[in-house]
Amino acid sequence: MTAEMEARELDALVAELIMGYGWRVAEPRVINGEALGPPTRYLCAPGLFPAVPLWDGQRECEVVPFDCYPHTSTLPLFSTSISAAWSVVEHLATMPGKYDAEGRATNGYFGAWFNDACLFALTAKEAALGICRAALLAVEKEAKA
Repeated sequence: MTAEMEARELDALVAELIMGYGWRVAEPRVINGEALGPPTRYLCAPGLFPAVPLWDGQRECEVVPFDCYPHTSTLPLFSTSISAAWSVVEHLATMPGKYDAEGRATNGYFGAWFNDACLFALTAKEAALGICRAALLAVEKEAKA
């Protein structure tokens, strides 16, 4: 797995667990009564494509690769773009729970801290990656509490 693919999977986790994205199901095309492949699912921003049904978590569906459409047009680059990562920080401030953010760069690494009760210090070479990692840990810790 390439570093770019790992970044897109991290983007998908941030989108689903923090930003409120949902898995949508795309039915296969049918020609002469025969489906041309299995149904697929992809992450979709809240309110986007409301006519497409949400995945129920039960149905067998292939996942559209994160480097293909529609992900390429709808899934922000949270872990590599600082502007997209900052939208995660802003969204956390609107979520239930106490999430405060602080960041600092030292020795070429960026640390991100979230959550009033538990501090998460993570380092990464890129600020966007540090923000995403810390945000996911903060939300996971809050969910377990």
